[in-house]
Parts: sequence; C-alpha cells; structure tokens
Amino acid sequence: MADKGIIYLTLFNICYLVLIWTYGIHLFTKREQVVYWRLLFLNPGILATLIGLCILFLPIKLPSVIINTIEDVGKMTIPLSMILIGSMLADIRLQDMRQYFKNIYVCNAALYKLLILPLFLLVFLFLNAPFPLLTIAMLTEAMPSASTTSVYARKFGGDTAF
Repeated sequence: MADKGIIYLTLFNICYLVLIWTYGIHLFTKREQVVYWRLLFLNPGILATLIGLCILFLPIKLPSVIINTIEDVGKMTIPLSMILIGSMLADIRLQDMRQYFKNIYVCNAALYKLLILPLFLLVFLFLNAPFPLLTIAMLTEAMPSASTTSVYARKFGGDTAF
C-alpha cells in the first residue's frame, strides 16, 4: 500500500513541481523587461523533475551507490527546509508578525489552504475515487505551502517575511 501511495503522491505533485519551477519563477521575474525562457524551462528544478520521472517510469537500474546518495539527500530535504523557514522566521519582528495575523487576507488564505480546500476533496468519496488516492490528495492539499516560495522571494527581491 505504501508503494501505491508514493506513486499517487508523485503523480499528484508533478503539476505542482512544473508550475512552481516555471510559472512561480515567472511571477517573481515578470517585472523584468525580458523573459528568460531558458531560466523558466531549463532550471535545476525542472531538470531534476524530468530526471526523476525518467527514473520512476523507465526500466533504469541505477547502481546502489547512486540510489543511496539520492535517498540520503531526499531524507535531508524536510529538515533543511524547516531550518530555512525557521531562520527566515527568526528575522521577523514580533510587531510584523502581529500585523500578518491581523491581516484578513492572510488569515483567509491560510484557512482556505489548510482546511477548506482539503474538505472539498471529500466530494470525491461520492464519486468512488480510490481511498488511498483521496487520502494522499487530502493530506498533500492540507500541508502548508512549500518553502520554495520563501526561497524565491529572497532570491528575486520579494517580501520574504510575508
């Protein structure tokens, strides 16, 4: 069952990964006069996603040294992103944090992202969607937004704290 869940999660995240590494970068750089298509479509995120899909779906047998290295890097992803977000949160003044919590748009966005949108997926129970697929979709949808947006904000001069 866990293998099936990983496949579902991978498929569920493909659209997100492609969008965050293309359209996400475009949103942060759209004020520039020239659109750098190469940056949008040949960046490390897109290339890593394509390589990962090839490894997942093609009958490629990688050496155990490479597989172990990829697994070790994968295990570091969540702790490193939490350290990154924690270091960014440490830079926020308490006064600014209070303003964010008073901002109705921020509260609404959090409410919709973390609660309402995942609950909308319950409609698929009545459409006989496979339960493991529905569970993976709901859990993924209910997770907080990725740290990638904060990294983009820092890299492209956006409001990292927000």
